[in-house]
Amino acid sequence: MDVLSGQRLARLSDLEAMRRRGNGPALIAGDAVVSYVDLVTRIEQRRDELGPDRRLVTFHATNSIDTIVTYLACLSGGHVASIRSTAGHDPFTEAIRSDLHPDLAVLMSTSGSTGSAKAVRLSIDNVESNAVAIADALGLRFDDVAITSLPLSYCYGLSVVTSHLAVGAAVVVTDTSVVDTCFWHLVERWGVTTLSGVPHSFDLIDRIDGDALTAPSLRRVTQAGGRLAPAKVQQLSRLGHRHGWDLVVMYGQTEATARMATLEPQLVDGFPCSIGRPIPGGAFDLGPISSSDVPVELETDAAIGRVGEIVYTGPNVMLGYATSVEDLRRGRDVKQLHTGDIGRRLPNGLYEIVGRRSRFVKLLGHRIDLEALEADLSHAGGNVAVAGTDDRLVIVADRHTEGLQHRLNLLPIPATMVHVIEVKRIPRLSNGKVDTAAILQLVDQPTTPLDETCQTATPTEILSEVLNVNIVDPRSTFGSLGGDSLSYVEASIRLERVLGDLPDGWHMCSVAELDAYTPQRQHRSTNRIDTSVVVRAIGICIIVATHMRVFRLAGGAHTLLAVAGYNFARFQLTGAGAPGSIRRGLATVGRVAVPASMWIGLQMLFVGGYSAGSLFLVNNYFGSAWRRDGRWEYWYFEAFVQVFLVLTLLFAIGPVRHLERRRPFAFAFVALLGATAVGLELVEFGDSYNNIFRPHTTIWFVLLGWAGQVAVTNRQRLLVTAVLVIGAPLYFDRWQQALMVTALVGALLWLPSVRVPRLAVPVFGVVAAASMVIFLIHWQVWPIYTNVFVREAAFFLTMATGIAVWAIGRHTMRTAWVHTLSRKMLRQSV
Repeated sequence: MDVLSGQRLARLSDLEAMRRRGNGPALIAGDAVVSYVDLVTRIEQRRDELGPDRRLVTFHATNSIDTIVTYLACLSGGHVASIRSTAGHDPFTEAIRSDLHPDLAVLMSTSGSTGSAKAVRLSIDNVESNAVAIADALGLRFDDVAITSLPLSYCYGLSVVTSHLAVGAAVVVTDTSVVDTCFWHLVERWGVTTLSGVPHSFDLIDRIDGDALTAPSLRRVTQAGGRLAPAKVQQLSRLGHRHGWDLVVMYGQTEATARMATLEPQLVDGFPCSIGRPIPGGAFDLGPISSSDVPVELETDAAIGRVGEIVYTGPNVMLGYATSVEDLRRGRDVKQLHTGDIGRRLPNGLYEIVGRRSRFVKLLGHRIDLEALEADLSHAGGNVAVAGTDDRLVIVADRHTEGLQHRLNLLPIPATMVHVIEVKRIPRLSNGKVDTAAILQLVDQPTTPLDETCQTATPTEILSEVLNVNIVDPRSTFGSLGGDSLSYVEASIRLERVLGDLPDGWHMCSVAELDAYTPQRQHRSTNRIDTSVVVRAIGICIIVATHMRVFRLAGGAHTLLAVAGYNFARFQLTGAGAPGSIRRGLATVGRVAVPASMWIGLQMLFVGGYSAGSLFLVNNYFGSAWRRDGRWEYWYFEAFVQVFLVLTLLFAIGPVRHLERRRPFAFAFVALLGATAVGLELVEFGDSYNNIFRPHTTIWFVLLGWAGQVAVTNRQRLLVTAVLVIGAPLYFDRWQQALMVTALVGALLWLPSVRVPRLAVPVFGVVAAASMVIFLIHWQVWPIYTNVFVREAAFFLTMATGIAVWAIGRHTMRTAWVHTLSRKMLRQSV
């Protein structure tokens, strides 16, 4: 594939050649179009700011014009660009001019085998030759338009920019994700012709409603950053045939500046497992490998032919690695790149990866050196072994220390892909080597929780700890002990670990009955879990993801209100009128009101932006009509506290309580119909500007859950479902929201429990139990992470932070409770 006839390729450091391209678009961001003349002017200004003396320029790479300008200013000004993906510690900041080898131009962070600081040393020739070779291999033209669909801190993402600038093409600069509709609006608006992605990118695109890859302007879609399943390769290729674009499969590593090989589009369908041929100027060879490096499945496959380690040579091979300032003084240490991939050469000259050296895996484009990671983790103490595939990393250790977890937190992959399992002995083969196959199988089997107390504790001890009470009456039930929707999740999950599948209505059983309950034989691969737990977990995920704009699907908070109403009928109503029932009801309200007010108060103290109405959870009555400020972020907590405070006080009235007990469903359903008229604004009630935040509208969802819980016949459930199905589309503006709420609340009404994979039970349980804390703090947490990570990774980190804060809070409360109880017992004994 050749560039257009007469098209001139320009070196990235040659500003005069770039200037001669005139007013043609170079970079596009939002409504701003930066021409090549303007780009050169910006580069020269930045170069002047950096000064004439050669130095190391460290910067945090973002998908922005500023990052591109700084990078090109370093290349043209003779400086060394140290590109960082995060704002963390940089071991090279102390470098001075004499520390920089004349050939050194760029420091790129590696994919991160252990999370420790390590960079690839690149020369100006590495960068420019690879940009030109990629442009040549892809047939890029001056009228092409690329888009920054990958981070510029990633070598693949940066090469998209450099290869297009090398031919005078344009680049749309954005930090939006491929799941964001704004991303696809940019593709259509600016006529993007080149879209690049890693396997995870195409997984995300698959989740988007509609056909995301149907833009008429697309000419090519490139894929690198890890192996894509052959079936998926063929599927994308066929999609391209239908819509007029080519799929180009590519292969590369940071150590080769970016890319080493391309598979021509016309060969993709016939050779979906191939990585293609080397890019112009490069060459592959198959190096010798030891028998221990050959995967077992290849040893008996004669059809594979000769295999060896793929060794690459070319002008884009790095100078070497750098882990300290001393390394920056060195010149070229590497002439050939040993990729660590086992491959073969087909008769037609194509190369195919048939395996990897056993100590390397690649997850989400990150190349993980398992041997280096294992050595690093061993420094935390204890015996550690590591195994992995292209979709998971498994660590087994004889003890899970804080030091080990700290090192794992430095890995550049989501925590959901890392499995840590505590074992008594490291699995080994008869020859003494680590049995990696056995380690990988551990994630598919039930494992012993690190917290062994859950396995040996009795139901009485579990309820005592969860509810922070000293149980002296064996006739006590979960409800009579003050259990509510907030504590139900944790109690049910922990009891299931001891008893297996819990009996229906276990919360009505006495602690004596639970202690005497015979543990049920559990299914091998699934567990039954309360539907309210699953719905609560899904609801909080929807809330956080919507607020972070990972996707747009409002209604999660309303679903949580329905869960709260469902559990109110289950727990609070059964104990209404009993001694201490008002105190327990107020305690439930307090468990929401106190943390919410404390958190808002801290925000007012250190950040500002919230009113006294927000602090006292009455902003829905005293706040302004302007809903875009932070004062409306906590409407859910205001509605929850106000609704359940009223309900607690209402059922302290004897006649009301007696009426509800005589006709529980009729009572709830009549209340639901009344709330429907007000909540759907069939009857106007007060000012309309903030009705959606006030109790008289939000109580509709509470009553849906309440009526659904007390419905005991299918006819009654059908009546509640009818109100839900008719009312939801009238309440929400978008049909997607109505459908989602209807599905989740409908499941709550009709399914007491659901079966889920055994490994998913603790995930649902922890997320549901921590939901209130996650909801409370996520507004302040997610902006921190989105400044560093893509939104999807930031989402998981935000959820994890909320869970961590919840766990710390629970531990603190339990410690205080145990201390208080011990003092009481000591006083009683004296």
